[in-house]
Amino acid sequence: QTWLETYRTAPSEESYTVQAEGLPEDLVGTFYRNGPGNFDYAKHPFDGDGMIVAVTLDGSGTAHFRNRFVRTKGYVLEQRAGKELYSGSFSSPKPIWAGGLEPKNTANTNVVWWGGRLLALWEGGRPHLLDEVSLATSRETNLGGVLKASDAFSAHPRMDVERKRS
Repeated sequence: QTWLETYRTAPSEESYTVQAEGLPEDLVGTFYRNGPGNFDYAKHPFDGDGMIVAVTLDGSGTAHFRNRFVRTKGYVLEQRAGKELYSGSFSSPKPIWAGGLEPKNTANTNVVWWGGRLLALWEGGRPHLLDEVSLATSRETNLGGVLKASDAFSAHPRMDVERKRS
């Protein structure tokens, strides 16, 4: 079944430029997307590790594509170990004695430009700070002390345009 192909791990991280004729000259900027991209250790599609995709248009008909996995603590540890280490949030949880205490922040739900920073978001954890050009993961962030030790950040923030605040 073809739809199952969407739950296959992305084969690689890429960066390339293409000519896209016919684009308006004033169509300039970068479009970011986030979603599950690594299903190697996920038992449910929503538990896949996040992958950021960016397409940058420069107004000259050039489109630059790049994608990169979000290097969360869980992603890095599982890649090193070569096996699942965390319980999934949407699949059967692991018992405490099998390492089921700490949920894995997959950073796979949303990506936002907020406060001059690009953030990969997941509903149950802290944001991950990304480089807006290379998409490299810098670190998990508490947003300058706004989030306390046990706080999570919404993966679906909204902007209050009238008050110019989030």
